[in-house]
Amino acid sequence: MSMRVIGALGRLRYPDIDPPQATAARATINRKSFLRYGAGAAVAAGLLATGNIPAFAASGQSPVRQWVEANRNRLPQTYDEFVAHSMPYRRAIFSALEPRVKSQLWVTHLARSRDARADLTTQQREVINRAVAILGSETTYAPADPTAVKTELAALKEAAVAAYGRQDAGALLATLGPADVAASPGPDCACADQDPYCDDPHICKYKLHDCNFVGGCGTGWVYVCNGLCE
Repeated sequence: MSMRVIGALGRLRYPDIDPPQATAARATINRKSFLRYGAGAAVAAGLLATGNIPAFAASGQSPVRQWVEANRNRLPQTYDEFVAHSMPYRRAIFSALEPRVKSQLWVTHLARSRDARADLTTQQREVINRAVAILGSETTYAPADPTAVKTELAALKEAAVAAYGRQDAGALLATLGPADVAASPGPDCACADQDPYCDDPHICKYKLHDCNFVGGCGTGWVYVCNGLCE
C-alpha cells in the first residue's frame, strides 16, 4: 500500500487535532503525523491479515465528532473561539461542553444580538431579557425537570416569534452565532421536529436522508437534531 493510503487510514484513528479552519501546510512529519502513519499501517496490516477493518476504523463516526473527541480537553470556551467554527462543528462542540459554558455562550450571543440593533422595540428587548434569564441559567442545560424547562422554552419561542417573526426568532434563539453563509447539507441532522425553526413553507422532516442525530437544535439548542428542513 502507498504512504498516501496508509496516512488516510491513520486519520481514522488520529483525526486532525488542529481546528478545522486551519489551512497552514506542514512541511515535516511531526509526532502527530507519525502516529497517523503508524495507525494507518496497523489498519493496513489488519486488512491484509484478516480482511477486516479494526473496530476504531469501522465505527462510522463522522469527521466532525472525531475532531471533537480528539480535542475534548481543549474545546472552545469563549464565544469568538466557538463561532470561528462552521455550524456542524458548533453543534458537536456545544454538545460536549459543560452547562456553565453553554449558558455563557448564549448570554454573549443574545447580548451581541441586542447591541447590533438600535431599533429594537420594547417587546423585542423584553424577549431578549427573558431569553438571557432562561438560557443564561446553567440549570437549563442540566435540568432537574426537563419537561418544565421545555415548557418554559416553548413560551419563550412563542413570545420571540410574536415580537420578531419566525425567521429572526430563529436567528436569535436557535442559531448560536452567525449563520453559515454557504452552508450545505451534511450527514448530520439540522433541525428538531419537536421544536422546528424551518423557514416557511418548509417543515422539519424526521430523519430525512437518514441524517445522523446530533445535539444542538431548537430553542437554546436544548433539543436533539433529528431531521432536515424541506
